[in-house]
Amino acid sequence: MKVSELFVISAIILLAFALASRFINSSGVGIDIHLRDTAYVLPPLSICVAQATALCFFATIYSLWMLPFSRTAALWHFWFTTIGIGVFGCRYIEPAQPALTTEQRFGLSLCPRQLFFSRR
Repeated sequence: MKVSELFVISAIILLAFALASRFINSSGVGIDIHLRDTAYVLPPLSICVAQATALCFFATIYSLWMLPFSRTAALWHFWFTTIGIGVFGCRYIEPAQPALTTEQRFGLSLCPRQLFFSRR
């Protein structure tokens, strides 16, 4: 299989995961980018589309017959890119967690009621 085909297949798989994530995880978790006094939030779908576009760009470059590329170097590039996208994508996988109490959220071991009304 050609390296360019590997990049295209991984782009298609990435877009399928992006489509599936809309139905599985609707929490709207994204990446926050803070520039000066403004914050921008990029949703996971936009990030997946941008990564798939980059993979398609690499597939286009590797499919050009005029440019000689080493197959070994191209395969290394493919695997490092795929592993990097996979590690980056693990950021959006969140296990279902029970709701946190106020004590757990703020790191308090004792609530005020237990401090003042404890039996000794």
